[in-house]
Amino acid sequence: MAEDLLDKIILLETELLKSQMKEKILLSQLKEAETFYKILSTIRLELEEAKETSVIKEKLLLKNIEEQNELYQLLVKSRDEIQEKNKELQAAYEKLQLAYGEQQRMTEELHITNEELQASTEELQRTNEELEKSRDELQKKVCELEKFTDVALGRKLRIAELKEEIAKLKKELAKRDSNQ
Repeated sequence: MAEDLLDKIILLETELLKSQMKEKILLSQLKEAETFYKILSTIRLELEEAKETSVIKEKLLLKNIEEQNELYQLLVKSRDEIQEKNKELQAAYEKLQLAYGEQQRMTEELHITNEELQASTEELQRTNEELEKSRDELQKKVCELEKFTDVALGRKLRIAELKEEIAKLKKELAKRDSNQ
C-alpha cells in the first residue's frame, strides 16, 4: 500500500512538473501574443493614420488581429485552466503526502502494539508454566493427603474393631466373673 501511495505521489509530481512546464510555455506564448497584439495594434493605428493602404489589406489585418485576439483569449483561458489544474494536483499531492504520513504513523503504532502483544504473550506463557508447576505440586500434595486419609481411616476402623472386641471381651469376662 505504501508503494502504491509513493507511486501515486511520484505520478502526481511528474504531472505537476509537466503542467508547470506547459504553463511556462503558455505564458511565454502569451507574452509573445501580447507583444504581437501590441505590434498589430500599433500597425493598425499607423494604418488608420496613413490611410494609404488598401481596404483589403486593412480587412486582412483586422481579421488577423481578431484571430490573434481570439488566440490570446484562448491562451489566457488555457493558462487559467492549467493554473487551476496545478492547484488541484497540488491539493491531491498534499492529500497523498498526508495519507502517506498517516500510514507511516499507523504502521509504527502497529509495530509497537505487536511488540507489546509479544511481551504479553511471553508473560502469559511464563504464568502458565508457573500455574502448571503449582498444579503439579498441589496434585502431589492431594495424593499424599489421600494416602494419609486412607491410612487414618484404616486406623480409625481398626480402633473401632478393637474397641468392639474389647467390649465383647469385657462382657465375657464380666459373665465369667459373675458365673464364678
